[in-house]
Amino acid sequence: MVTQEQWDWQHAMEAQRQDQQIAAQAEHADFARRVTASRNAGANVAALLAEARATMPSWDSYYREKAAQEQAAAEEAERQRIAALTPKEIWMSTLQSAERAHINRWESINKAPWPYAPV
Repeated sequence: MVTQEQWDWQHAMEAQRQDQQIAAQAEHADFARRVTASRNAGANVAALLAEARATMPSWDSYYREKAAQEQAAAEEAERQRIAALTPKEIWMSTLQSAERAHINRWESINKAPWPYAPV
């Protein structure tokens, strides 16, 4: 025969089990909600990363742009150097090294420009 005290104890245990089950279900529902939000955010993050990769310059493009800028600067410097050459310097650049050495020696000895050089 079951006494009232045993019934009360049994009801208390059942109520405690139901409370634990309700808390576990609430915790599971919260976890499921966070997982779903995380998956949705993950999809959004993947889309954001893809968009960022499309707009973010790569190292190759950065150095390609930098090399193109350096090449343009070198070409401009060369153009200015050529524009600054005198007719005599252009003429001297067409001569063989022995002829240039002869003209340079003659100019250094006579302290005058080579008489046959273009002006």
